[in-house]
Amino acid sequence: MSLRCCICSWNVNILPPNKDDNLFPWLNLYEDEEPADIYAIGLQEVPYDPQSLLLDYYVRIDPWTQRLLAFLRCHGIVMIEKIRMIGMLLIIAVNSKHLPFIRNRRTSFVRTALWGLLGSKGGVAVRVDLYGESFCFVNAHLTAGDEYADYRNQEYNSIIKRIYFPDCGTPRVLDHRFVFFFGDLNYRIDELDIDVVKDYVKESQVPVLLSYDQLVKSKKAGKCFEGFEEGTISFSPTYKYDLGTNNFDTRKWVGYFFRSEKLRKPAWCDRVLWKEKPAGDPCVQLYSYTSLDSYTSSDHKPVRAEFSIKLEAVETAEPVLKFTLDSEHEPWTTEEDAVCIFHVKDYETSSWDWIGLFRTDFAHSTDYYTYEWSLSGADVTGNDGCMILFDDVPEDHGTYQLAYFSRKLNAFLGVSRPFEIAFQPDDLNEASMEVPPPQDVAQQV
Repeated sequence: MSLRCCICSWNVNILPPNKDDNLFPWLNLYEDEEPADIYAIGLQEVPYDPQSLLLDYYVRIDPWTQRLLAFLRCHGIVMIEKIRMIGMLLIIAVNSKHLPFIRNRRTSFVRTALWGLLGSKGGVAVRVDLYGESFCFVNAHLTAGDEYADYRNQEYNSIIKRIYFPDCGTPRVLDHRFVFFFGDLNYRIDELDIDVVKDYVKESQVPVLLSYDQLVKSKKAGKCFEGFEEGTISFSPTYKYDLGTNNFDTRKWVGYFFRSEKLRKPAWCDRVLWKEKPAGDPCVQLYSYTSLDSYTSSDHKPVRAEFSIKLEAVETAEPVLKFTLDSEHEPWTTEEDAVCIFHVKDYETSSWDWIGLFRTDFAHSTDYYTYEWSLSGADVTGNDGCMILFDDVPEDHGTYQLAYFSRKLNAFLGVSRPFEIAFQPDDLNEASMEVPPPQDVAQQV
């Protein structure tokens, strides 16, 4: 069986989310299609003024994360890990049905600006084990400038060598079975004049331009991304555009000054590459690699790569813990205590474990309505069920799920099927029986 993996990257130009931007196309989320199983979303140049950083780190979910989760949760996609370094943000999310098979989540980062002292450039990374296979995702923002290709190569090698994940079997990036490296890598086009580059773009001469691409040349010379693959580029350069348009960087007078004095050449700064450690037949297959011209709020265009990853364990994997929901205990009602029954196998429960009650569109692991502590030392053979009482049932009727979280493993061990929480029959009246209209997705996000 194969899992679909969607890698999305965008340099957002130090701008907050644009409320007019519909992110569904970039994330490839459509009502008539199944969403991908894994999402890795990397942003560069997220607003990082001191006030924003203070609020984002200690007070709130940052606006870009909040915006992305609003779109993902509409399709049952749950964030499992996030890391931010100054303007770099990386979110890893999965379809909720895969939560019980995720282990060993770790994050890491490397600063490369000013000899490794500043975090304005570098890489952030997340690694996870999914169905027993190791995945590593790296979101990078490398040094800008046409003449700094060699420095970008050094930064890449520094990120690969210095990222370290403690307490796991694959502490280095290249130790993992599957590695995805993406972001604003800032490689430019050598030799050609800006007008020549623009003419080639107009004539759709992408292969000609790519022969001058610094990343392609550096990779071929063995200076970076050894063993990595990249899909065929058939889209226009992703940088640099006048804001609000699909026009490449132009010089325009603003008062007595040029709006863009540097007049940057178009280039494929935003890229997605991957590497698979050999273990029999190749498992990763790229089936889409594109940029999206419809987004004009940044001077970069977002890119997306979609993969199919063959994992045989998906077909045979069984969760450690299973919930029992039957007619005797369902539906839950708003005015009565509710019963939760679960069975475990080959795992000793702890009173530090907890069971969360989530709406089916929950966004992340702490996005629960309520939770109850588990029991210590539950039967590990799976023969006996354990019963937990929920005395705080939501007043809002709807569809919910239970999820068991292991404090020791820092992972979900089981997720229940969706079930209903209904109004107490005695409290039903004409008003409560009215079915609320569905919310417009645009209003939610």
